Amino acid sequence: MSCNTCHSPVYAKCAPTKTWWDWSKAGDLKREPKLERLGNSEPLPDYAPQKGEFRWARASKPEYRWYDGYMERINMGDPTDPNDEVVKLTAPVGSINNPKALITPFKIMKAIQAFDTRYNTLLIPHLFPYGPDDETAYWKNYQWDKAFTTGMKAAGLPFSSNWTWKETWTFWRLEHEVMPAKLALSCKQCHPSLREERTCDRCHQDSRHVDFKKLAHKETDFSFVADKHENIEALKQSNYLNFEELGYKGDPIIYGGRFKELPLGRKDKEN
Repeated sequence: MSCNTCHSPVYAKCAPTKTWWDWSKAGDLKREPKLERLGNSEPLPDYAPQKGEFRWARASKPEYRWYDGYMERINMGDPTDPNDEVVKLTAPVGSINNPKALITPFKIMKAIQAFDTRYNTLLIPHLFPYGPDDETAYWKNYQWDKAFTTGMKAAGLPFSSNWTWKETWTFWRLEHEVMPAKLALSCKQCHPSLREERTCDRCHQDSRHVDFKKLAHKETDFSFVADKHENIEALKQSNYLNFEELGYKGDPIIYGGRFKELPLGRKDKEN
């Protein structure tokens, strides 16, 4: 388990973050942006003619994936699978069968971006004009074909002039806004079986240094985001980890973990 899994129960707890960016909606100069206020933050627009449509989140629950320290990436010019409805520009490497992988929290940035249908590559648009005579910049004339032709030429990549819009995901591991122990998740928020259990001693031996009952049943104090989240009670009661999605049969306390032996062997214990 990554430390941030418990110590980063929400992200964007202080200021909103963009979670959706649809470039295909750009260019509508008549559309009036709607302003959204999340908690006590400044109102944020859902649209900009130059960039398209947005969605925002604040004090949002992360997504959880196995992660062994490596990421798969699609770089400029890398071909993608034309059959993929969602193109993962970055994705964590790991699985339940990888002993080096940890359950790790992520923000997934979702977007709609353009792809060349012949080369299956992500297209790079030319956005900002080089000068007053630049007629190909998208933010000058709002013509994607001209913007892609210039942008791909500048990148040194081929452009077939045939393109489409596709959904993309980018996984961002949570690295900041880490919270102290008193604000971290409790055991029962991830393990439903502990809601009726007195302690964690199904898996852990009693310890004079740890009060397992207190640790398992403490409530996470979400009052610091009470003004930023529409339904703070739902956040408190949420099952943070979906063990089935992570490859378990269910709660590991009931069905068992992924390893038959703990890393610390019997011989090491005796020593």
